[in-house]
Amino acid sequence: MDELIVATAATGVARTSHYVTPTGASAPIQTLLLEPQRTNLCIRSEEFDTWTNISTCNVTANAVVAPDVTTTADLLSSTVTGSSRGQTVTFTGDGEKAIALYLKAGTSALTQVRLLDTTASVFRHTVAVTWVAGVPSLSTVAGAGTLYPVEALANGWYRILFSATGVVAANVNQLRVQPDPATGTGTVYAWGAQAENAIVPSSYIKTQATTVTRNADSLYFPFTAPPQAMTVYVRGVNVGAYQSQTNAARVLHIGDINTGTDPRFSLVRNAGASQVQTLYDDGVTLRSGNATPSPTPVLRDLIEHRGVLSSSWVPSSGISVNGGVEQTGTTTASGPATAWANPRLYIAGYADHDQFAYTHIAVVPGVQSMAEMRAIAGVS
Repeated sequence: MDELIVATAATGVARTSHYVTPTGASAPIQTLLLEPQRTNLCIRSEEFDTWTNISTCNVTANAVVAPDVTTTADLLSSTVTGSSRGQTVTFTGDGEKAIALYLKAGTSALTQVRLLDTTASVFRHTVAVTWVAGVPSLSTVAGAGTLYPVEALANGWYRILFSATGVVAANVNQLRVQPDPATGTGTVYAWGAQAENAIVPSSYIKTQATTVTRNADSLYFPFTAPPQAMTVYVRGVNVGAYQSQTNAARVLHIGDINTGTDPRFSLVRNAGASQVQTLYDDGVTLRSGNATPSPTPVLRDLIEHRGVLSSSWVPSSGISVNGGVEQTGTTTASGPATAWANPRLYIAGYADHDQFAYTHIAVVPGVQSMAEMRAIAGVS
């Protein structure tokens, strides 16, 4: 396949050309990317010449081809040690915040990306990007947060992703890029800055004069099969913060999603409990079979979910991480329902959901094992 580039998806078009490399894989795989609503809080995300010039950092605008194959990437040049370009980012709520930026090696052996709390005079997270033969590696210089795996793209571009902890939203927080903090004479190419009120960055959202919000992805199909013994299987790559969402995040759902007692059946990630749940509501009683994944999924792990409703109306769950042993959990019986509250099958999106890149989905009658569902779904 061709080298990866950043492409724009039109409204109402499924993002089925999203490629991601799972843990342990040697090459990216094609997925369907479904994400929650997110906002890029950086303005002029591709225009570093408009950012605040700190300690004489020069910018050559539109110097080279960017990750989206337009000539919009900028060259940042240090003139003294500490040269940087920065902009103030307005967060909502305190805590851990996600940062992402596309970089390409210039002449510098070291580049830094920093989130500075100028009110408290504290670097919440300073990430050192060390270049060796054009390939970056990340390390923390100051502050704290999470360093996520680097994403490689075409033409020597890489997406740097990390989070910064301890952010105080009421303070003045500035995102800075230092082309060469070591010698003060190096260069680096930059494009596509992003800051979000989240723990893990989402896919790139271009901004100009204002922040931009991407609406939540939503996908559903008619589903007229009545409640019965059944098995659902969802396979994909974790591209978000597994179990970090405020509410239980739907992976797949049949029937209305609400807090009432409508007949429904769903696979969800249980917030705060590090579990996957299979929920079944017969219209009177809600039952949940819970399974705890082992190991706990991290970014880019390949995850297989299996949800079962038995002929005696008992829901149970299974989850496998990176092809490992399936962890399972079950509960007690509920009662039969005559019909779902809504004859639709939702894949993420209709209510709370996290970032997930789907590769396979199957819904079949009867109780099926994980091995059987892999075969049915065509998973090799």
